[in-house]
Amino acid sequence: MVDNTIAGYNSTALTYGVTGTGKTHTMFGNIYDEFNFEKGISIHVADYLFDKLEQEMNNKTFKIKVNLMN
Repeated sequence: MVDNTIAGYNSTALTYGVTGTGKTHTMFGNIYDEFNFEKGISIHVADYLFDKLEQEMNNKTFKIKVNLMN
C-alpha cells in the first residue's frame, strides 16, 4: 500500500467493528505505556514511508497529507 502511494495512488486504511475488539490497538499499538511500547500498523506504515522517501529523495520533494477520523 505504501509503495503504491509513493507511485501516486491514493490509499486508505479502514478499521470497522464492534466496540472493544482492538481496532485502536491494531492501528496505533500500545503507545501510552513507555515500558511495554508496541507499534501498531499506522506507526509501522509511517516508519516504512519515511524510510522509502529518504531513499528516493534524489532532488525530489514530497508532500505528505494524513487524515484521521475518529
